[in-house]
Amino acid sequence: MISDYIIIPSDKSGSSQLELLVADPTEGFHLLSVDAAGDARHLTDLQEFNQDADADCESLGKIERFSLSANKKLMAIYSNSDQGTLIVLKSDLTQELNRLTTGMAGAENLIWCGNDVTVTEYIDKVIMVGPAGECLTLDLGMPKTQGIKCYTEIDGLRIVNSECTYFLERVQDHVIETFKIAAITPAAKLLNAIKSEDLKIPRANEILNELSKEQLVEGIETLLDIAQLEHWDIQIMKHILRTASFAKKFSDPQDFDPNRYVNVVKHMVVLSKLRHSDVCARAVTYQ
Repeated sequence: MISDYIIIPSDKSGSSQLELLVADPTEGFHLLSVDAAGDARHLTDLQEFNQDADADCESLGKIERFSLSANKKLMAIYSNSDQGTLIVLKSDLTQELNRLTTGMAGAENLIWCGNDVTVTEYIDKVIMVGPAGECLTLDLGMPKTQGIKCYTEIDGLRIVNSECTYFLERVQDHVIETFKIAAITPAAKLLNAIKSEDLKIPRANEILNELSKEQLVEGIETLLDIAQLEHWDIQIMKHILRTASFAKKFSDPQDFDPNRYVNVVKHMVVLSKLRHSDVCARAVTYQ
């Protein structure tokens, strides 16, 4: 019985042709490309594609699930379901990047959260598996109807059960750098400036004077990017946009176009209504 199959697009495959990978019931997979003259090839490892001819390739084992990352550049394989072997490789099959024996037996599906992390799916939970084997479990509780369905998105993972929809995404580096303790990035300094202004502490001008023209524009742009990433908390989004508005008063229109701010605000009004709709709220990415 075939457990899974996957189609590799021509621009990501090693043969530059559309390829079909079908899991073999015992070990490895069968590979068939659109220009193949004969039958599909049965492969149990990646020796045929390995760029290092002297390297030893481990067996792929009995494959249960295939999964492509959002950008189709990486492929993950879940094999030997009693051991939970997780293999990550390039989608053109030329290089195995990581192999873990996770011990997570009996996963029902394997998916990617964007291009960042692999996720194993169970009937009532998902487990995110990092490159070093670190795991994070999201227990979805007990909905009225058991079972979940996961969908890879370009910037995250959408999880649907009978009661609601969840959306997982990676916290971007510039968000971490802005909000971490003792942050000193231009965006973090602008947030400190607006805080001083709100608390009537005469430090706002001092903080702004520390920033060069280039740093001021960088801080405003970073704040606008962060506001676009804020899906759920409207008050946080408003605070970030207000900080950007406060900062742009001190920038030269030739350095920072005020229309950029206006356009972001217009889009965020529409997106907030979609994200918080009483009829059908949904996660929407703005880029």
